[in-house]
Amino acid sequence: MPPPLQAEFAREARVLGLLYRQEGKYSEAVRLHQRARRLHMAALGAQHREVARDLCNLGNALCDMGKLEEAAPLLREALQAQRETLGDRHPDTLSSINNLGSVLFARAEQRRVGEECSAGRSPVHETTRAAPRQTH
Repeated sequence: MPPPLQAEFAREARVLGLLYRQEGKYSEAVRLHQRARRLHMAALGAQHREVARDLCNLGNALCDMGKLEEAAPLLREALQAQRETLGDRHPDTLSSINNLGSVLFARAEQRRVGEECSAGRSPVHETTRAAPRQTH
């Protein structure tokens, strides 16, 4: 398939993936974002901004499924490619920094809750418990 046609099919797969994600059909979205990534890589090369965008979409769909361990490396790869192709101050790069930070934070929270539950403690932080009401 000629590269321009691959790139066009990749864009169509991306749009469909975004629509499926919006509908909550995450498995289908993941499949389409993977296809978009493969097609963009074949048409444009691995270090292209469109491939990085596909990685972001794929990582975000995996996050929606709760697959944070799978999402984090994809979001890291996207961020690296965006830094190299777009620079550190580009809006897409900044969005990827935010996405990766959110995933890393959520992963750390999952681990913390799991450890506290395993130890028989409540996973609620002392600071998040409701303070007693003061009456005057």
